[in-house]
Amino acid sequence: MEKPSNIGWSYSCAIALNNNAVSLLSKGHLNEAMETFADGIQVLRNANEDPCAHREAEARQKVHKADQMLSESQFKKASHPGCEGVEVKVITEDDIAESVRNIVHDAINSSQTLKLFLIRIELIPKNEVEIQKHMGGLIAALLLNNFGNAYISAAIIETDSHRALDLWEAAYRLFQLACSNLVAISSKNFKIEYDELTVRLFPLSVIILQNLDRISTVLGFLPDARTYHSTMIDVLESFIKMDALYRTFAGQAAAAAA
Repeated sequence: MEKPSNIGWSYSCAIALNNNAVSLLSKGHLNEAMETFADGIQVLRNANEDPCAHREAEARQKVHKADQMLSESQFKKASHPGCEGVEVKVITEDDIAESVRNIVHDAINSSQTLKLFLIRIELIPKNEVEIQKHMGGLIAALLLNNFGNAYISAAIIETDSHRALDLWEAAYRLFQLACSNLVAISSKNFKIEYDELTVRLFPLSVIILQNLDRISTVLGFLPDARTYHSTMIDVLESFIKMDALYRTFAGQAAAAAA
């Protein structure tokens, strides 16, 4: 069976599928978005389990299908408009840190609005080595986070309580997988650039842990909720310290360059 020289194509396709799905979900086309997120995850799974040549053609077909759905969505009425008390924010991975700063601000001001962060991916892995080190896991975590938010959206608007419970449980599993990807990244013995660790991994961990805390509470998994909440606070405190340090270094560098 012929194998491609690298699996970079799978991540390029997964990124395209993620971004199309984010656009679809932000426009209220929930079913199409969920189908596209699922395709993105399948592309990554296929590439890692069976990176044969025909998988690339399958992945590109999925991207073509998603492109068509996104193009057609502008002529279709949103099937799932926004819900009261829920704010869907579309950001890029470079905006995650600022979003976490806003989470802290909201907590201080006791905001009751549920914020779902849909993250467009603008990361482009430079090579297969970078994918294996950390970019692959980071892209997968971002995709899983978004898919989890799609399930939260579906659960909130679902009128059947049993079906809603299934949707919350599916979201829970997706965020657990996203969290596992981040743990795997941090456990590998390699050097991450300081700004990348600060701007992406730590704040993304906060967002995912916050969702796990929230969903655990909804599902009645109170011991898990306490664990996730405690871990989130620890990561958040580390992020705040590193963020302040990074901003200081960035300011000094800018002043020196002026």
